[in-house]
Amino acid sequence: MAQSTATLDVAHALFARYKTESFAALRDSLPSRPAEYVAVVCELAALDGSLGWLAAMFGSTAGAADGLIAPSARGTGVVRDGRLTGRWDCVVGARYADLLLLSVDDGSGVLVPAVPGPAVHIEPAPGSVGLDGAGICAVTVTELAVAAGDLRPPDPRLAAGAAAAVIGCADGVWRSHVERVRARLTVFHGGDEVTDDAAAQVARAASDIDASALQIIAALDGAAELSGWAYRQAVARAHGAADRLLANSRHALDAADPVSLRWRDVQAGRRLADAVITRG
Repeated sequence: MAQSTATLDVAHALFARYKTESFAALRDSLPSRPAEYVAVVCELAALDGSLGWLAAMFGSTAGAADGLIAPSARGTGVVRDGRLTGRWDCVVGARYADLLLLSVDDGSGVLVPAVPGPAVHIEPAPGSVGLDGAGICAVTVTELAVAAGDLRPPDPRLAAGAAAAVIGCADGVWRSHVERVRARLTVFHGGDEVTDDAAAQVARAASDIDASALQIIAALDGAAELSGWAYRQAVARAHGAADRLLANSRHALDAADPVSLRWRDVQAGRRLADAVITRG
């Protein structure tokens, strides 16, 4: 996916800081402008799917409080008599977070802060495949006291970041695929030809991934009531591109192939994004 030099510099600097420092780099250093935010999350996810998701989630809550804050996808949270009870099966970054923002299942879209402790149980997410480094956990809360002033709406960057992370992961599939094809051609000195149809598939996938990223940026800048639909469409387009690359290649025959591993991140991410993005 085409990126500006400045965007690539920011993303790669964040990637390096994450490897040598901590997750705080993902919280504090993401750009705030919509186009730059989406582009950096996409690039990070292309480099490392789990890192892209952590950047999207922690970045969307930057400034809300001190420490790392992990917002949830949809769950079964209910507030009754000033107390929150519920379960959220897939909370990205919950393993590393200082604070959780848990959704209330009443159609309001509000989030409730919850500090990990006796009333908040965190365990590995059930049946999770892909995004192994994203700290995805299931969270269960029982009778957690909630003050009226604690309820807060989600940041608009949350849904956009989730969609951007999926698109970045799909871009990672594309890059891995192209790299593997180039390596194979080098080994066989051109004897292992790339057909016109295969080349067309690669070009179409790149075009779809680019278009998906542009759609997210436009939606984040536009009407909020249309953004959910636009994000879902962008995610579906990028997901389809990754699926076609895998289906029309040799990677699916080897579960340990780098392209297959990146493809699993796309699959896991699509399910997460579907739970994060508000339905409209």
